[in-house]
Amino acid sequence: MKKLEDTSHEDKKDEKMEIQFENVSQDEYFSEVPLNEYLSKPIKTEEERIKKLDILINKINRDNINLEELPLHKLKQQRITFDYLKLDTSFLSMYNKIGRTKVPKFSVYPVYDSNTFKISSSTGHIKIVNVDKHGSELIIPKVFRHPLMASLGLFDSNTLESRENLEPWAYGSVKLNFREFLKSLHLTNIISRFNGIIPYETRQKIEKSMDFFKKNELYIIAETKPEEWSNEKIIYKDPLLVGEKYDACFLIDHFNTTSLEHYVASEFINI
Repeated sequence: MKKLEDTSHEDKKDEKMEIQFENVSQDEYFSEVPLNEYLSKPIKTEEERIKKLDILINKINRDNINLEELPLHKLKQQRITFDYLKLDTSFLSMYNKIGRTKVPKFSVYPVYDSNTFKISSSTGHIKIVNVDKHGSELIIPKVFRHPLMASLGLFDSNTLESRENLEPWAYGSVKLNFREFLKSLHLTNIISRFNGIIPYETRQKIEKSMDFFKKNELYIIAETKPEEWSNEKIIYKDPLLVGEKYDACFLIDHFNTTSLEHYVASEFINI
């Protein structure tokens, strides 16, 4: 591969938020991303109010009245924000360059369904998908997909929003330089794979998050450096665990992974 030209970028927010929350400390960084600038402000409310909201949501769920579907949707979204901060995923539009070609700075993996993130070129279109163990392609939710497409320089966010009538992964012709980039590597796609052990504390948070998220709504976001594409030996050190619901993303944990060898050595040293 050609030498990396470092062109990581990000949209700066005007104000820095003071965050005091279970999973995020002030001035915490994910890769080069200041998390506090991409997180919603924590909502402070009385425990009694939360209990009443839970009772109301459960009642509406039991009654199953179709007319109440929209307000129920909004109530559930509000309820999540009492436990998890909303994460602005626009930072996924950050990119690196290999030669003249833009590649995403981050990859996204569904926790339970796939450890493979793929960008491919076919029939004049670009696809960004996950791939499961059977080789089937999985659609990535638009809260991640849109900024990832923007990282390739294909469309800005406004254009992406206006093209939802197309297939979930097909947003127009691939730019010539990306197609030529794949040809130069004798590839039809580039792939990143998540390779690491999720620590016990994070596994507990995954279990707790099941009160709000289904298994297929849990994702890992990890930085992928240019030399890490198609390199299965890379261990991602500090990924994010997030939940995707109602076209929004919520931060569950920011953790450190470890290799299988180190995990066995630390956890089973006395065996």
